[in-house]
Parts: sequence; structure tokens; C-alpha cells
Amino acid sequence: MIGKIIANRYEVIARVGEGGMAVVYRARDLLLGRIVALKVLRPQYASDNDFVERFRREAQTAASLSHSNVVNIYDVGEEGKIYYIVMEFVEGRNLKEIIKQEGPLPNKTAVFIAGEICKALEAAHRQNLTHRDVKPHNILITYDGRVKVTDFGIARAAATSSLTQTGTVIGSVHYFSPEQARGAPVGTASDIYSLGVLCYEMVTGNVPFSGESPVSVALKHLQEQPVPPRQHNPQVSQEFERIILKAMAKTESQRYPSASAMLRELRSLGEEYEAVPSDDEVTQPMTPVNIGETSLLRVPEGDVVPQRIAKRRRKKSGNVWLWAIAMVSFLGGLFWAGTALPGYLFPNDIRVPSVVGLSLADAEIVLKEVGLNLVEEHSVYDPNVPVNHIINQDPRENRRVRLGQDVRVTYSKGPEYVVVPDVLGLPIASATARLNQVGLQVGTVEEESQPGGGPGNVIRQDPAGGSRLSKNEKVDLVIVADDQQGMTIVVPDLRELTVSAAQERLEALGLQVGATYSEPEPSAIPGTIYDQNPQPGTEVATGSSVDLIYAPLEIRPQLLSSDGGGYIVRTITIPAELGAGAEVIIETIDDFGTRIWYQGVKESGEVVSVDVRVRGGNPVARVYFDGNLFQEIAL
Repeated sequence: MIGKIIANRYEVIARVGEGGMAVVYRARDLLLGRIVALKVLRPQYASDNDFVERFRREAQTAASLSHSNVVNIYDVGEEGKIYYIVMEFVEGRNLKEIIKQEGPLPNKTAVFIAGEICKALEAAHRQNLTHRDVKPHNILITYDGRVKVTDFGIARAAATSSLTQTGTVIGSVHYFSPEQARGAPVGTASDIYSLGVLCYEMVTGNVPFSGESPVSVALKHLQEQPVPPRQHNPQVSQEFERIILKAMAKTESQRYPSASAMLRELRSLGEEYEAVPSDDEVTQPMTPVNIGETSLLRVPEGDVVPQRIAKRRRKKSGNVWLWAIAMVSFLGGLFWAGTALPGYLFPNDIRVPSVVGLSLADAEIVLKEVGLNLVEEHSVYDPNVPVNHIINQDPRENRRVRLGQDVRVTYSKGPEYVVVPDVLGLPIASATARLNQVGLQVGTVEEESQPGGGPGNVIRQDPAGGSRLSKNEKVDLVIVADDQQGMTIVVPDLRELTVSAAQERLEALGLQVGATYSEPEPSAIPGTIYDQNPQPGTEVATGSSVDLIYAPLEIRPQLLSSDGGGYIVRTITIPAELGAGAEVIIETIDDFGTRIWYQGVKESGEVVSVDVRVRGGNPVARVYFDGNLFQEIAL
């Protein structure tokens, strides 16, 4: 791989690491001229189509996660049998290496690192993205002390894959949650448990459970309580030990309900460590100058000037010196008032330095040197500003603010990339609309004769569907030339048919389905067509397209039972027409919090029916297809 150029863009420079599923290389992005990390899927996994598809889908989901404590994903793609992810290259060490080299970390350091990891998990969980493989190997510490979490989404691809190998455990068993060890569905609580294990290792230097085999370690996660960290390291504070053991509770309900809740306690503990008094400079009194002790005029010996004139001269000369001293004092006072006086009147006020154009890391250093805090308020796409560089700041440069105040910044996410949709087979108008919807434009359009093809339909596109382009870039198209002039077909009535049945009927007549629109219509049967264009009976040319409007399918729960304790049981049924081939998750949110009732890949034609038990005033159910929210249902 060394020296190879992937996708005509990424030049592989050196191998920097490897994991169970992939090998990581240092590479150069020839287009943007920056160093990146190139993660390449191992060949034994690349041969499993189901694994590859999930790997790609989860990586694309993780790419949407933008946070200062998460390693950014720039690109996802494939070349031949090489499946790769392009990520931010982080200069530093992973946390596992630091623990091995330095042993148990001080309380203050461990609490800071845990808090930064919590921030990353908090951002991911808000997007319904579970890491599933939180371990020190996936925590990178830069040389300037920033904490970065990597491999978001990749662990989920492994966990949901059908891949099995004798004697191999996919994942990191020393950091497994009990539910992972059981093979049960896992959610955000699993990340909390793994973070607790990671904190345990930071302060003791060892994982809480070890054994001769992965199975024995998994059983200990299920059955045994960890030895309290203070028994290994008496320097661990009681409060930090309590936080660690709570995160490692065997049952999900006994752990922190969210990463945000754990972060609040870590912040509170971190503030206690920071509350160390420092010696202030003491203002020292100055000894005043005694003007009377200074000789201002000296009359030479043997002076023959009469005494009266001498007195007049001494008086006049003395007045001049007094005026000079007064003037100097006055000017000095003005200078002091303009420079030192504000420091006495407002001792904690400082001027805000400019950080626009700096990277987040450099800006944080600049602000800390003057006693200010950096707050990353917004991130926006900007093709003209490098990634993670600051676009503007508030307060502005040179504003006087109090010591310790926050400076909120907006920073760049670089150019916005979009996935090129696959428009093959679509009429040119529909293809144009589809490209415009994602922020792309149609480039050159060429015609080419193709027997049996619908005139005006796209037969080739460049770049291909699934590629990534910057917004507003162009996609070139090749369409079928209109060589079948004069032949017409009467459009049939497709109302009350499903879209798939309408497609079969149109193809049999030499026509095809054009754009399809899902719009609610109370009088229509869900899942069937209720309008079309052209209308039935219209004569059209062979190969023409027919646009269809159909009523969307909805998931409607059925009430099974209700008792006096406030519980209700409902059945949620996903019909065969919905979610074929997708990973389906059904969860509820009620007085008990969030619970997952079903998680699995739905086969084509399969009907999924799940009973859920909820209580409270406003319980809801959520149905996800491949990690995307399909429908929220009030129960």
C-alpha cells in the first residue's frame, strides 16, 4: 500500500497502526494538500457484502458528527476491493500508550480526560449514534492536550454484522458492558459503562476484569463486582471512585441516564480540583521623594553678586525649577491615569486578542495566556477557510472584558460535501431535480442511441452515484437519444395500485415510472396511487415516464390492554412494504426513560410485530430505519 494513490487523490505515505477490522495509514490529500489518516478495511471483511454495506452506512452517519472532541471524517469510498475512510490526522498518542508509559494518572488529569470523552459521547448520543467500542485505544491525546475520540460508528457496523469467526471476538471484551456480553441490544448506556471501565484503568493502571479467555472476561462483566479503585490506588478520591462505580453498574437503570448527567458530576469534581488558592501580588508602598533634601541650586564660592540680586536670582531660579517639577508631575500623572489607573479601577479587565484565522488549538492557547476561555459556539461550512479555523469571534478584538470571560467563536467545517445520488434510469428532468435537491448541478448532457431505452433517460453519469462532491459542483450526464419518433402508447389507469405493481404494468407497455411523490390523502388507501401524470388515456411516446402520487404508509399501534397502574400495552406492527433490508429499531420514551424493544434487520416481505409496555402522560414510540427516524408515534 505504501506509495499507492487511492481514488486519484490520497497518496499512502506510511503505516501508523492497525486494529481488528482495519489498518490505518498516514496519507496526503493531493487535492487539498493536507495530511490525513486513511483507514482501510481488512481484506477478510471486505469479502462480506453485508458487513461492507453496514461499514459504509455507519461511516457516512459518523461523518455527520462534527465536534471538537471527535476525530473528523472527511471522506468514505471504495476502489476495487479496497474500502476506506479518510479521517483527520491527529498528532499525539492514544490513551492506552499514555497509561502504559506513565502508569495511573492523577485524579485531576483523569477527570479532565473523562469529561472531554463525555462531551464527545453527549454529541453522538444526541444524533442517536452509539459508539459501542469506547476504550483507551480509541482516545487520542494531542501534544497540546486536546482529547479526541475516534472510530464512531465503526463498532456498530461490526456489532450488527452477521460475520463470525471461530475463536474471534469482534470488539474489546475488557471494556464490554454486561448487555454486550449477553449479546443483547445495546444503547447509549453501554457507552457509559465502557467509559467507567476506561476511568478505572486511568486511575489504577489496570482493567477491572481480566481472564484467560474472552469468555471468562465477559462472564466477569456479567457476574462480578469490580474491586473499588481506592484499594489499588489510595490516591483516588472518594468522589471520583463513586462516579466510576456508578458508571459501571451492572444494570442500565443504575448507571447515569446520559453522558450529560455524568459530565455534570465530572465538571463539579473538576472545579473542586481547580479551586486551589494562588498568591496574589502584594502592593508595596513607595517612599516619597523629599524635595527639600535635594540640592536644586548651588552658588559658587567667591560670587561677587550683591546679596539682594543674589536673593532675587535664587528666588527666580527656584520658581523655574518648581514649575518644571510641577509640569513633569502633571504629565506623569496624565500618563499614569491613561495606563495604570484603569488597572486599579478595573483590576480584572483585559483586552480581547484577535483569534480570527487561527486554528481552534492555537486560539485556545492565545486566550488562555491572557486569562480567557474559548467556547466553540457554531461551526459552518466555508470552502475558503481551512477546517477547524476560526471565522469570527464575540467579543471582538480589543474589547475590554472581565478576566475569565468566555470568547465565543464560529469555526469552519471546510467545504460541504454531499453524496452524489444515483440518477441512472431517470428522465433528465427528474435527474436534474434529484441533483439540485442535494445541492449539485447538471454539467454537460450528451445523447447516445440505445435500443429499448426510454428517450431522455439517463444511462451514464460522472461521477457515479455514491461519490462525494463539494456542494454546487457539476455532474455530467449521458441520456438516451430520441430515435423512436412517431410511436405512441395510451397511458393506463394506475390508481389504487401500489408503486411496484404500477411499475410492472408500465414496463410491460414500454413505459416507465418517473418521479414518485408521497403525499397524505385521507380518502386514499395507504400505500396506493391516487393520482398520476399524464392522466389515464393520454397518448405518449414509447419510453415516456409517468409520475405517480401515492398515499404514504403509516405505522399505527393497536391497544392490547391497560391496567389500573397506569401501564398500557400496545402492538406496533411494521407492514411488509416498509423497511425491507434495513436495520429496524423500535424504542419507547416514557416515565422510565428510553427503552429499545426491537432491533434487527427486516427481511423483504417480513411483517415485524412488537408489543411495548409504557406508562406516563405522554409516552411515544420511535421507529428507525438504518439509524434514521422514520416515524414518531404518540401512544
